[in-house]
Amino acid sequence: MSIPGQMRSLTQPATPDAPRLVSGLHPHGRFFQISTGLGAGNIGDDLMAQAFWASLPADHRLDVEVFPAHVLQRERYPGRNTYRMVNESESGTWNPASIPGLLACGTPVNETEGLAFPMRFVGERLRRFAARDIPVDAVGVGIDRLHSKRARSLFESSFLGVRSWTVRTPDCQEALTDLGVEPERIIVGADWAWLYKQKRDLTDWGAEMWASLGVDLERPLLVANLVNLVWRSRTDSKREIARALDALSSRHGFQIAFFCNECREGEMFDRAAAEEVKSKMERPAVMVPNYYWSPDEVLGLTAHADVVVSQRYHFSIFAVLAGTVPVSILRGCKMSGLAEELRAPASCRIENVESERLVDDILDAHRNRSHYLDRLSMARRQLAVRAGNNLAFFRHHYR
Repeated sequence: MSIPGQMRSLTQPATPDAPRLVSGLHPHGRFFQISTGLGAGNIGDDLMAQAFWASLPADHRLDVEVFPAHVLQRERYPGRNTYRMVNESESGTWNPASIPGLLACGTPVNETEGLAFPMRFVGERLRRFAARDIPVDAVGVGIDRLHSKRARSLFESSFLGVRSWTVRTPDCQEALTDLGVEPERIIVGADWAWLYKQKRDLTDWGAEMWASLGVDLERPLLVANLVNLVWRSRTDSKREIARALDALSSRHGFQIAFFCNECREGEMFDRAAAEEVKSKMERPAVMVPNYYWSPDEVLGLTAHADVVVSQRYHFSIFAVLAGTVPVSILRGCKMSGLAEELRAPASCRIENVESERLVDDILDAHRNRSHYLDRLSMARRQLAVRAGNNLAFFRHHYR
């Protein structure tokens, strides 16, 4: 099966190093982490992965599938793991090593943006594990409800054999049982990102970066992360967002900045969405350089935002971790579920943004910032406790 075009777009495939074999460990001390997109350019994937890796026992090792753009990530991945380019696994002769598989992080069951990725991509790998009777456990993943016959058939043929599931939310649990997974094989956890611990406090660095971009941190700062993907033709919504940002700038003194939580180039991704909205604005706005920032750098930058506007699940989480208030423009099941758990402003959907409603949400978040921060701090603690369940089945099988 070929790698979907949108997953190849950031850089040309690199020649992988020879796999580093890990020996001398208990057979259950080494696992294969099946790719759900890590290293392709989405910083949210790195946020989850870093938290997941830090949660594993120190003597455990992973063979981790990564996309070629991981070399552009501004933070090195942990040296204890072996990193395998996804194109190795695309080979028709590839079979997983005789070590258990882990399906960790991301939303591998999702048809919102088509079936090619992630479901067919992940499903091919799961079938190869099943063909060799090697167990796979899903740890801390998102599950969207599947409605089409093709998606449900693909789940049945490729995913139903996963041995156990820990999932982000009760809605994910219900989606799995609807797909035929027995309830006793499912535990509700939370997104891995809620367990992320900063390695470096980059708040001062973030202030310097904003100053270099011409931002005055004595004035209110709004940072927006927008997406295109299958919604790239929604010019009406983009026009409404531009109108809202202009109103916030001209009437309420906000400085507007665009940040890309997904750094790939091309019409599908965040930079193209930001540039299109910026081109429709009358007021000036800042574009943060489109780098593959490390999670700590994102937190260092986001800590200075008074409010963020987010169309990405993990940028909303970044905002909470950084101590600011996300105003989410909802897209898909997972963002709706996150908004319900956080109880932060989120009255607009990506398909139908109304500028006045978006302005009201942002002003509410800004004026009642202390109230929302208290609420978000409580939600963060609760979700971190729940995320502690993500390895429950794993610990049972490999104790």
